[in-house]
Amino acid sequence: MLRVERILNGSETVLRAAGRLTGPWVAELSRTTSDESGRGGIVLDLTEVSFADHDGLAFLSSLSGESRVVLRCSPFLTEQLSTASKAKS
Repeated sequence: MLRVERILNGSETVLRAAGRLTGPWVAELSRTTSDESGRGGIVLDLTEVSFADHDGLAFLSSLSGESRVVLRCSPFLTEQLSTASKAKS
C-alpha cells in the first residue's frame, strides 16, 4: 500500500509518499505526478517509502531525468535506484 499526500508550497507541489511502491501503486503515483505536472515544479518526497519493486524503480528512474521533478529519497531507496541503474549499464 502507498499513501500519497499533496502539499502546496508556493509554486511548487510536494507529493509525500509513504509505504511500498509496488504493483498498482506505481500507476497511481504516476497518475498523481502527471496530474500535478501543469502546476509548476514537483518535489516527490519518498523518504517514507520502504521498498520499490522493479516497476517502481523504473518509474522513478524515468522521473530522475526530468527537470520539473525533484526526487527526495531515503538512503535505502537511493541505494535501490543506484543498483538498478548500474544493472542497466
